[in-house]
Amino acid sequence: MFYAISGDGMGIPRQFNTVTIGGGASVGSPFLLGDGSVGFVGGLAFRPDDGLFYSLFDDGTGSSTFASFALNGGGAVQTVAPAGTGFNGGLTYDTENGSFYAISNDMTGFSTINKITPTGTVNALFGLGFGFVGGLTFDSSDGNFYSVAQFQGTWNLEQISLGGAVMPVMTLGDGSLGFNGGLVFNPGDGFFYAISNDSMGNSTLNRISVALDSITPIAPALGQGFYFGALTLVDEPGAAPEPSAGFLAVTGFAALCLRKIRFKKNRKDIKNE
Repeated sequence: MFYAISGDGMGIPRQFNTVTIGGGASVGSPFLLGDGSVGFVGGLAFRPDDGLFYSLFDDGTGSSTFASFALNGGGAVQTVAPAGTGFNGGLTYDTENGSFYAISNDMTGFSTINKITPTGTVNALFGLGFGFVGGLTFDSSDGNFYSVAQFQGTWNLEQISLGGAVMPVMTLGDGSLGFNGGLVFNPGDGFFYAISNDSMGNSTLNRISVALDSITPIAPALGQGFYFGALTLVDEPGAAPEPSAGFLAVTGFAALCLRKIRFKKNRKDIKNE
């Protein structure tokens, strides 16, 4: 089951969505986050340790706050801690060291990766370059992070090691689509998944194979308004709380199992910060 955040009827980023795949993509919209006074622009991550989802919201002045909510909580949001400013590049959870990582962007568009503890302590790690606004995910199989960056009309999948190396992996499309809707790695099938948006604002979930250098749209389109780098999944059976009434039932999904070609890093070398 994939989860994503899109705009509500007024365009405020607070609509929490379920996305299932299997013969296509199906979208459910179980609840709205909060009361509409803030926008959840800072990504989306699931923490299996406590069964909660986490995101970063913006109050409209650029100030970001780290927050959590439960799948069966009806949209009630619990503030964890203030995070600083400019967190609009994505959020992910590192299952190996129990910390969150998020991308922030300054006024010039320069991006920084930050480490966030579950209690909300933020530590800026290092700069990434410009335009990392398409989401962030952690690949537990190779110990690296991946993000989507846009610069001068080109969207790229980028690999990030905590040793400070940033490496382009592949170009995403021909520039006609914006891959700013979120990114997640699925350990179950070895593919990345990313949400793209066309010039009319139509959002589509895509399956990305690094080994084949290919992007496959999963039809039908998700709808509109998935602009906020907020995509995650729950891949551990029983990890999430039981959904409340009205949730879209999980459908089985079939995918060709294919191992990605990855750049290998020693976990001891990149996890010592």
